[in-house]
Amino acid sequence: MSALLEDIFDVKDVDKDGKKFDKVSRLFCESESFKMGLILDIHALIYSLTKGDKFRMVLTKTLLNELTVDADDDDEDDAADETDEKLANSKMAEFDYVCYGKIYRIETQDSGVDASRLSCYVSFGGLLMQLTGDASNLQGFRVGKHLYLMIKKLAF
Repeated sequence: MSALLEDIFDVKDVDKDGKKFDKVSRLFCESESFKMGLILDIHALIYSLTKGDKFRMVLTKTLLNELTVDADDDDEDDAADETDEKLANSKMAEFDYVCYGKIYRIETQDSGVDASRLSCYVSFGGLLMQLTGDASNLQGFRVGKHLYLMIKKLAF
């Protein structure tokens, strides 16, 4: 499995702007290694995280352990070939929460001081993610790319 991004995130706040939907929580997080900002909507009835929790997050193009993914990055049959038999040996079993989504926007942060920061926006069937960080950490991301989000809560 070749990850586009893998890091440990700290939950800094949950629903700080108020709860918009009954079954959805919006997490405000920061990564430990790359100092990236993350705003992530999660289905709160299926999986919940609270302020102060830490979790490992992996963003990847495939769930399969095989490294036979084409280098041309063609997303046309991403999920179609990932059958139950293949998924039985996937990395998915190591995580608590897995979503499949699509990058719909990437934009430069207009902070003047540091124009090398990007924000990447992903929709997981309506649950949204905004990942903000140095352009060097987001170089494998492009609009239209499909990816998997995998989360595992860390115990201290």
